[in-house]
Order: sequence, then C-alpha cells, then structure tokens
Amino acid sequence: MCIKLLKIIIHLILSCCVFFTNTFANNNDSNRWSVRMAESVITKNAYKSAYEYVSATAMKGFRQLWQTTGDERYSQYIKEAVDRDLQRFYSLPSPSTRPNYIDPVNGGSLILMMYSQTKEEKYKAAFDSTLKYLLGFDRSAEGGFFHKNDPRMQIDDLYMEGEFLTEYAHVFDRTEELDEALLQTDLMEKYMRYSATGLWAHAWYEEPSSGFPAGPTLFFWGRGMGWAAMAIVDMLDWWPAEHAGRD
Repeated sequence: MCIKLLKIIIHLILSCCVFFTNTFANNNDSNRWSVRMAESVITKNAYKSAYEYVSATAMKGFRQLWQTTGDERYSQYIKEAVDRDLQRFYSLPSPSTRPNYIDPVNGGSLILMMYSQTKEEKYKAAFDSTLKYLLGFDRSAEGGFFHKNDPRMQIDDLYMEGEFLTEYAHVFDRTEELDEALLQTDLMEKYMRYSATGLWAHAWYEEPSSGFPAGPTLFFWGRGMGWAAMAIVDMLDWWPAEHAGRD
C-alpha cells in the first residue's frame, strides 16, 4: 500500500515538473493570452472607438500591451480609434442639454496619451472639451458627480472620471484635478460602503428618485466593484507620492 501511494506521489511530482517546464518555456510574448486576444481584435478590426466606453477600455488594454511589448502596432491601433472619434469629443454637448452620461469621458485618457506622444493641438482641443463636459455635470450638495439624470452617484463612474482626471493632472502638473478625483472617491467611500460586508453599493441616491429611496441601494454590482477597483489601481499610476490623497 505504501509503495503504491509512493508511486502516485512520484507521478504527481513528475507531472507538475512537466507542466511547469512547458509553462515557462511557452511564456513568451506570442503565447501570452493578452497578446493573443489583442491579435484577435486587430484581425477583426474590433473595438475601434475611443468614444464608446467598452471599446475605450479595450484600447486601454492595448496601451498597456504597447508599453509592455514595445509593439507599435498597438499604439497605432489606438491612434486610429482616437482620430476617428475626435469630432465626437469636440462636440460633446452640455450636460444641461441631455441626460448626464459620464461614459465618454473614459476615452479622454486615450486622447491624453496621443497628446503626450505628439503634442498635436487637435488632441488638446478634444480633451479640453472632455474636461469641460465632465466638470459641467450636475452634482450632489458635497460635489459628487451625478449619473445621467438622476440625483445619484454610481460606482462605475469612478473608472470613467477618476482615471481621466488623474492623468490630466499628471500631464499638466496640476493638483485641481487630483483633488477632484479624490473627492469623488471619498464620497463613494462615505456613502456607498456597507460596514457589514465592506462592499460598495451599486449607487447612492441623495434624494428619492426613479422609485428608489434616498441612500445607498440595497444591492451590489460585482462588475461595478470591478470598475471601481481598477479605477483606483490605475489612478495610482498617475498619482504623485507627495500629494496627500495618495495614502
């Protein structure tokens, strides 16, 4: 019985050795899942928008791949997406003329990336328009951006607004946008977190609206918490150590 058990253990150890050897041998750029996914996107010419927030998120992935691999095709793919949508950013309407819709601000980070690379005025005009659009949103009494046309803050908006604000502050060495991003994060922490679970609610209503009572929603949104977590991780990339808000 002991010999049989010993044989099983040896087989398991040898299997692990083979598995890990193959894993390490294949861990090069061409075999990374991130690269393989990106190549699929390029082949299908998909997600080619800086304005639509899901596509803009995919393009942020391309940005990190470009920085990691040095493959300029990823940077070029982003440039094509940004250039195609520039006019939409120039003409972002005033929030007073339509429901507040924070999602297009997500693409502002990609425009900042292109400006940092090229210093072309066409990109500056686009992200200036985006910043003006964001700062014109309706707010809570304490300054929290409302989501669309309800008096509520929503958890996923932090990903759209926070990253753009902190990168803008980094590019132009400013503190005002850092303070704004910190305010939005603090207000979500203040009003959305349930002490019993540690989770942030899907949204927080300053006053009753759309059939919801004032206060945090009684339900949670896993994807929304993913948005918020990624926002904080990405914001730290741009947050200077000397700014008190980093801690």
